[in-house]
Amino acid sequence: MKKWLIRCLTVLAMVCLIPGIALNAKAVAYAFTYCIQCKADKTCDILGYVWQSNADPIYHKIRIKCRTCRTENEIIYKQFSYHTGGTETPTCTTGKICRLCWSEYGILGHAWGEWSSAGNGTHIRSCTRSNCDAVDTASCTGGTATCSAKAVCVTCGAEYGEKDSNNHALEQHAAKAATCTEPGWNAYDTCKNCDYTTYVELPALNHAFVYYKAKTPTCTEIGWDAYEACSRCNYTTYAEQPALKHALVQHAAKAPTCTEKGWNAYET
Repeated sequence: MKKWLIRCLTVLAMVCLIPGIALNAKAVAYAFTYCIQCKADKTCDILGYVWQSNADPIYHKIRIKCRTCRTENEIIYKQFSYHTGGTETPTCTTGKICRLCWSEYGILGHAWGEWSSAGNGTHIRSCTRSNCDAVDTASCTGGTATCSAKAVCVTCGAEYGEKDSNNHALEQHAAKAATCTEPGWNAYDTCKNCDYTTYVELPALNHAFVYYKAKTPTCTEIGWDAYEACSRCNYTTYAEQPALKHALVQHAAKAPTCTEKGWNAYET
């Protein structure tokens, strides 16, 4: 507020003491430029220099009056619109005062250093200029939290926030069918970084038994006791009984006679 008041008082003083500085003063120069009323380039008197509350860092405006149509306008005409003068030393937040329009110009702005973590999800940086103690803080942003780690800030590189218990590094596992004696499972996911899993065990099926009657072995054919076998797998209680082989009885030979037949020695 004090700076604005000083400027206003200074401008009023210049109006009284220096012709051509304030608006509506006698023109001290002219510019050949575009007239908005004539819609053509015309010779225009420069009436003064326009102070701007939000000053352009390089230019101010000039107030012109067309010598043809007498229309007044404010424009930037580079030959006469450069800020100039002032003995102040620019700082991060203040600049010189233009001797023509009394706008502040040449503000250096802060020379910010590197961001560093301030904890609690924020980071901080300071101005590196020796005559400035400005500090800037901001909230950490970016990165992605997972089930095992917090997000990493893209600005300061520090962890912040909370872990995301729903963001897993998933690995896929194929399904396995249950058998008569071993459990199985559907396709499922596990996390590489924590114990998260969608695994659900499918119980073993147990055997589906079919029952078979016993068969007594003979001299030439094998046999077996009564047994059971699974219709889904190769499980069985089948036990083979070997063939008995012949229990031979020896018979002596008998020579044939005139009325009776005979035979060689033989076995039964």
